[in-house]
Amino acid sequence: MSLKSKFKSMFLAKEEERARLLEMQEMHERGQQFVDNHLRTVSVRLDPFVLAQIDGLAHYLEESRQTILDQIISEGLQEAVEGYGSVFTEQDEFFTEFFETCRQAAREGKTFKEVAYQRSNEE
Repeated sequence: MSLKSKFKSMFLAKEEERARLLEMQEMHERGQQFVDNHLRTVSVRLDPFVLAQIDGLAHYLEESRQTILDQIISEGLQEAVEGYGSVFTEQDEFFTEFFETCRQAAREGKTFKEVAYQRSNEE
């Protein structure tokens, strides 16, 4: 399989996965809209080779580094949360609690850990 066809098939698989994740994300749209309106800056230290790969994708896709990183983080995070949540018997309950805690943390300007700790103390 050529590199081009391999990348194309990987892209198509990602698109299918993305469509599935978008369905899940619709449940949490209100929280996401809040976050979109209140973006925060974060810093990350990257290996020069990783940064070169990000810049390379940005160059070839004619996008900004910010756009590439946003897509990688957003999609990768959704996959990570889904993967972590998949081990639970009550997946819907996990996802509901997880995203509600995230929304509350974003609303209150707190970390996830602070909100989760606060909730555990209330119980």
